[in-house]
Amino acid sequence: MEDEDLGSRRERIFSLSTGSIRARVFDRFLFDTPFTKNGKTQGGLEDQWKRRTVLQTEGSFPALVNRLLVVKSESMEFSPVENAIGMIETRTAALRNELEVPRSSEGDQLPRLQSLQRILQGSVAVQVNSGVLSVCTAFLSGEPATRLRSQELQQLIAALLEFMAVCKRAIRVHFRLIGEEDQEFHTQLVNGFQSLTAELSHYIPAILSEL
Repeated sequence: MEDEDLGSRRERIFSLSTGSIRARVFDRFLFDTPFTKNGKTQGGLEDQWKRRTVLQTEGSFPALVNRLLVVKSESMEFSPVENAIGMIETRTAALRNELEVPRSSEGDQLPRLQSLQRILQGSVAVQVNSGVLSVCTAFLSGEPATRLRSQELQQLIAALLEFMAVCKRAIRVHFRLIGEEDQEFHTQLVNGFQSLTAELSHYIPAILSEL
C-alpha cells in the first residue's frame, strides 16, 4: 500500500466505493472519518486528514433482512493535500455534470439555469471563493509548498486549473441561457471569476495563460 502513488490510490478507492452501484446492488459501503495527527477531529486545511473505510457485506442490499454480516473492511488515509485535491475535483465534477447532462426539451432550460447559477455562485462569487484561495494559502504559499511531493504539487495545480477552466466554460453557457433579468447576476459572476483568477495567479502564474 505504501508504494502506491497518489493517482493509483485515489482510483482504487473510488473503484471500491462505486463498483457495486453500477450493478444496482449494494454490497459495499463507505464512510469518512476526519482526524488530525495531533488528536483533534477537525483542523486547518494543512492539518486535516481523512480516513475512508469501505465495508463489504456478505450479501447485497436491497435485502429481506435489515442487517448483513460485514465480511471485509478496508481503510485508507488521505493526507491534507489529497483532501484538498478531492474537494476541488468534487466541485469541478458537479459543475461539469451540470454542463453535460442532456436536457430533453427547452422546458428543462429553467431548472438547468437555476442549478447552474447555484453551483457557479458557490464557485466564483467573491464572498464564497475562500475555499479555493484557502487551499492555495495552505499548500502553495512559500514554505508549505516545499513540503509537497512533486506529484502532489502537480496534481493540486492541475485540479485548480481544471476547476477554473470548467468555471469559465460554465459562465459562457450561463450567458447563452439567461434573459435580460439575469444580466446583472451574470456580470457578478464574470467579475468574481476575474477576481478569483487574479488571486490565484499569485500562486499559479501560468493560470493567466491557461485560461
